[in-house]
Amino acid sequence: MDFVEFAEQYKRRTAKRMLDFEAAVAEAHRKMEQAGRQQAMARELNLRQIPANPPKGTYRPVRRNGRVQGVLRRDGEHET
Repeated sequence: MDFVEFAEQYKRRTAKRMLDFEAAVAEAHRKMEQAGRQQAMARELNLRQIPANPPKGTYRPVRRNGRVQGVLRRDGEHET
C-alpha cells in the first residue's frame, strides 16, 4: 500500500466517523427537544407526578458496631 492509497482510506474512514458523529449529535439533539416539548406540555396541563409510596414500618439507623466488626476485632486480638 502506497501513501496515496493510505491517505484515501484515511479520508474515507474519517468522513464516515464524522457522519456517524453528526448523526449521533443530531439524534441527541432531537431527543433533548422532544423531552423539552414533553416537559412544556406537562407544565401546560399542570400534570403532577404521583408521589412515591413512602416506606412502611419504622426507620432503624445503621448500626455502627455490627457483629462482623466484633468478629474481626476478636480475630485480631488472638493474633497479637
